[in-house]
Amino acid sequence: MIKAVIFDFDGVIVDSYEATIFYMQKTLRHFNKKAPAKKDFDKFLGLKARDIIKGLLPNIEEKELEKMYEYSKEESVKAVPHIVLIDGARDVLEQLSNSYKLGVVSSRGKQTLDILLDKFNLRDYFKSVISREDVEHHKPHPESLLKALFQLKTKAEETVYIGDMEEDILAAKAASVVSIFIKRKGKGNYNADYTVKNITEIPKLLDEKI
Repeated sequence: MIKAVIFDFDGVIVDSYEATIFYMQKTLRHFNKKAPAKKDFDKFLGLKARDIIKGLLPNIEEKELEKMYEYSKEESVKAVPHIVLIDGARDVLEQLSNSYKLGVVSSRGKQTLDILLDKFNLRDYFKSVISREDVEHHKPHPESLLKALFQLKTKAEETVYIGDMEEDILAAKAASVVSIFIKRKGKGNYNADYTVKNITEIPKLLDEKI
């Protein structure tokens, strides 16, 4: 029986697509790098800023990478106004909070995660919130999920994790929790236990299949 539902944040609860492109393009231009078109970012979205920069600039030296990464972190805060709540997300959280303990496990930094939870008045839904700074090992390592399980006081088999990236599904499997993949266009499901197209499908899936 499922007792807890843990969510990834970006791409699941909020849409940070435009915001990420906005601050990454600004970062690249600041360092006199050619800013790629939006479509060139697609395969890197969902990754940490450092990995996005490395993906776009595979030959970059570590020293310059570090400078760009630090600059990008500052710009990511300024890009928060461009982030929007995914349609239906609040209704789903409201509905599920009546039956399950909810948590967030995100690769997003604590500063902007806190800003967004407050901006959209989401904090009260969650009994556990794990950001990038809260763990030593990041997804696909299971540390963040295991920490959330401890805070939620639930067993792995009683918990589902919902994500939209391969690292989310790998982390779920490593932590032995049930995985639900929100499939984006052109992506596989990485052998997730269940696959949906949108967060709004989650309540019915939990009621009927899990």
